[in-house]
Amino acid sequence: MIAMIISAVVAAVQGIGGPSEERTADIECVYEYRTSDDKGREDVYSTILQVGKRSAKFVDYSTFQLDSARTSGASEDQVEAFRLREEKKAQYFDYAIFQNEPAGNMTVYGTIIPDRYSYTEDSKAMKWTLADDEKTICGYQCHKAECEYGGRKWTAWYSQDIPVSYGPWKLCGLPGLILAAEDSDGANKFEAIILRNGASAITPVSDKNITTTTREKFVKAKNMFESDPMGNLPPESISEMSIHKYDDGSRSIHINGVQLRLRTNGYVPLELKLSFLLRIEYETHSRLCHIPCRLRDGLGAAERDKRLRKGLRRESRAGRDYKGDIVLDDSWLHDIGRQRRVFAFR
Repeated sequence: MIAMIISAVVAAVQGIGGPSEERTADIECVYEYRTSDDKGREDVYSTILQVGKRSAKFVDYSTFQLDSARTSGASEDQVEAFRLREEKKAQYFDYAIFQNEPAGNMTVYGTIIPDRYSYTEDSKAMKWTLADDEKTICGYQCHKAECEYGGRKWTAWYSQDIPVSYGPWKLCGLPGLILAAEDSDGANKFEAIILRNGASAITPVSDKNITTTTREKFVKAKNMFESDPMGNLPPESISEMSIHKYDDGSRSIHINGVQLRLRTNGYVPLELKLSFLLRIEYETHSRLCHIPCRLRDGLGAAERDKRLRKGLRRESRAGRDYKGDIVLDDSWLHDIGRQRRVFAFR
């Protein structure tokens, strides 16, 4: 089985750019996703990564089953059974992530009731540090790597025997498939439990009513909403509300046709405060200079200025003795897929 999967992946990599790279998975990796809140309460999700010839899709396993039923010619009764299974699922991973789509980027779909959103970000945003540690996962020898992303420090285990740079959630960019990953707080943990050859279609998101936004806006709004879903639901945004009751006594709530999932143990965010690669601008001797400086969102003005001045002194001789005011320019620039805010030293 292992040899068959490796052969399938190698064929997929060699086939990149060919005319037949339809939305079909060459391999499928099922991950157990565990979350743990600050009280030690755990939730367990079942998720899947479909790896195709030039991109990959990561979703909840029940969504994968429903999509597969719809595209495989299943009967209406079978499709409805899978739809109800997805709807009634207590622990549901409510994101769809398309890695390397478009090329060099990833597209993320998520829900903040009552709306659905999408945003695109650079796949190279994660800067991995490779380590020599090794361990075996699903029969594959894996190597360790670390990075900081979304306010968390991640440790990942990837296998070079599976030469694709994808992984669970948004974790990608390593020289092999990521089979396990965990943040340093133990709040989020992904681990592969099944690795198999794929044959199912990698389907696009079918919902047409999707609002395009940015990662920064979405993460901030998502974390705020999930802290108190009922309290943070704007009354003026509700045009229709329905409750679906099932034979087993369970029920689901739908706002404007979008399901509101109330989490028993609350929401454990994958991303906290965001990091931005900032561009510092200052003018000296009629010359505009650009200094990179990494800051964390939410810093106070004093700490922000302190870090900016430190970056300025570190990167530029001319800036070492700078004592002028720091003026914040409200414009935003895009460079290699990252958000850069412009600080002007005048």
